[in-house]
Amino acid sequence: MLYHLISNSKEMVKKEKANNTDPNEIFRQAFDLYDEKQNDFAARVGATQPQVSKYLNKKLVPPSKIIIQCMHIIHTLEVFPESCRSTAVLAKRIKKLNGDKHKAIRKALTMMVDAYETSANE
Repeated sequence: MLYHLISNSKEMVKKEKANNTDPNEIFRQAFDLYDEKQNDFAARVGATQPQVSKYLNKKLVPPSKIIIQCMHIIHTLEVFPESCRSTAVLAKRIKKLNGDKHKAIRKALTMMVDAYETSANE
């Protein structure tokens, strides 16, 4: 049952990400995957801190060169999740899973953590 919930949740996340073509949202996703300041992320993608702020606040659309870098970041961290360097990054991502839209994934995550804790304590 847990496997079924996990695979269904993964499919829901894939569909949600596949439908997201807003450049500012792609930028936001990549930014959120790293636990670093705007200035540090700016250096990572070849922008300035004020530009990063404008991209995050949707006051400026990032150029295609930066969007491509962000898509690469997102893809790399999906393929190699160990690249997510800290629990803070994971917690930041989980916080976004609020509302009815993400109810199934929250339930699956809770069940996974419960199952892990149970097996770790045996």
